[in-house]
Amino acid sequence: MSLSLSGFEIPTEVRCFFALTAEAVFDYGDDRESFDEKGHRVPTTRNAWIGGSRFAPTLIVVHSVVEAIAMLTINFQRFGNLSDLAVISLGTRVCREQIDWIRQAFPRRKIVLAFGNDLAARITDIKVSAWLQQGQVRISCRDQLITISRNEHIRFFDTESLSLAAYKRMFGIRNNYRTMKPKLFNTFLEQLKDHADRRYTY
Repeated sequence: MSLSLSGFEIPTEVRCFFALTAEAVFDYGDDRESFDEKGHRVPTTRNAWIGGSRFAPTLIVVHSVVEAIAMLTINFQRFGNLSDLAVISLGTRVCREQIDWIRQAFPRRKIVLAFGNDLAARITDIKVSAWLQQGQVRISCRDQLITISRNEHIRFFDTESLSLAAYKRMFGIRNNYRTMKPKLFNTFLEQLKDHADRRYTY
């Protein structure tokens, strides 16, 4: 199937939330994300793409707008009212400056981190969670062992078990941040493509 959002069964409510048109282009201010037959381009930026209400009680933070579209399409039934959501896409390389802005602009929100399932994404979950609480963590990886240093405390994780929940449990952290992960895939977009491929196969 061609690489186009028109090939996916995206709920009308999700299409309206993201104001989807035939041209899937999303403006970050200094650069754009695009998704078409030529491929999926996600910018590296210090800016952000913002969708939904700034007063929404729940904030979803992602690398790309298309990933957020895929996540909400797959999990549409879990979110009863999209007007209660805001989505922020940060591009390919999340930086502390972006997270500081989120913390100041969206205080006291429930935050869902949806960066994917691979190791880099799970490390991003932990860094963003720490930055949102104005903390600092150091994370290193060697021989399948992850070392995390926080406030002079050090904990060790194997690469397979590393997650935001495991990090919070090991360091005794409580906050309003959680993750959403695709099942059996590294990204929600991969999962959505698989659903579409199966539909076209049958």
